[in-house]
Amino acid sequence: MPKDITRSLQLTGARTYLVSLPREWIERNGLEAKDEIGIRIENETYLLLYPRNPRIQPRKSTTISENEKIELEILARYVTGFDTMIVVPTEGKKKILDPDKIREEIRHQIGLEIIREAPNQLEIQFIATSVLDLQTLLRKIYALSFSMLDDAISAIFTQDEEIKDRIIKRYSEVDRVYYFTVRLLQQSLEDPLEELNLYPFECLNYQIVVYQGEVLGRSCRELAERIGKFQASFLTPETESMVREISDKLIELLDDAIKAFLNKDISKALSTHEEVKNKKYQVQPMLAIISEESSDEPTWFLARLLSSLLEQADQVCYLTEIVARGYEALDEYNSKSYLDDLS
Repeated sequence: MPKDITRSLQLTGARTYLVSLPREWIERNGLEAKDEIGIRIENETYLLLYPRNPRIQPRKSTTISENEKIELEILARYVTGFDTMIVVPTEGKKKILDPDKIREEIRHQIGLEIIREAPNQLEIQFIATSVLDLQTLLRKIYALSFSMLDDAISAIFTQDEEIKDRIIKRYSEVDRVYYFTVRLLQQSLEDPLEELNLYPFECLNYQIVVYQGEVLGRSCRELAERIGKFQASFLTPETESMVREISDKLIELLDDAIKAFLNKDISKALSTHEEVKNKKYQVQPMLAIISEESSDEPTWFLARLLSSLLEQADQVCYLTEIVARGYEALDEYNSKSYLDDLS
């Protein structure tokens, strides 16, 4: 955790106050006398100071000793916002034992590249090649997950192994987008100058909604892995038609909830919430029909997955209300503070 530094205010002249800045911060940003410092008033209590034209861009660097959980070590530092990761051999070894394992892991994370390589060291750097914004990333996760669900239903009823394999492989793309989004949200909390324009409470809600999209994709992968383990006699054209009807409507409801969340649209969130409640009574009997098999069967798993879409849509609507009402309260508070300052 960053340590707090205490400085005393000094009065110079009649109404001018000065405070000294930490030398470490000055040197890390390559600042000199007469360089401009930006000051942003965050609220009644906090000021944000930042170099207007920093000569040195601060970067977070870390060293990782190769171990059996190297994938988790890299992923943890990636989502935490480290820019440079240097992998070195485990203690007592002269070289990295499995560089291919490390190369495979960084291929799973957006923006990571190996920029220097030697037998005893791999230097990995985050290179911001993507200009995707949060809304685009969130939509991408759900678009991928919806397409995986549609393909999973096709694979169940056609027994198509190629579709099944495609679904399983596509999950890695969902994973990549999810962790990249988590990294952006982490950086926005750590660096208020990030151009995400999100309040901290909104970052948390974004992460919940993005995580739900990742869970949906993971559930579709698990569903695909179960295909082929059930009685084919249960699969009739009538059943497939019913499943697709339910799936299309539930995807539409969840998509409406996502749109309401991204636009902070309370009225759409409320109307979608009402639709979710009504749809529960309509689809539960049909879901019961397709879940009559045992819990090992894909049809049971599919029914549970479709039912979860209703819960996800409901929660996204709830989060939309929190975000939108939070913004309304902040706008009201800021307007009142501004008028108080004028009076």
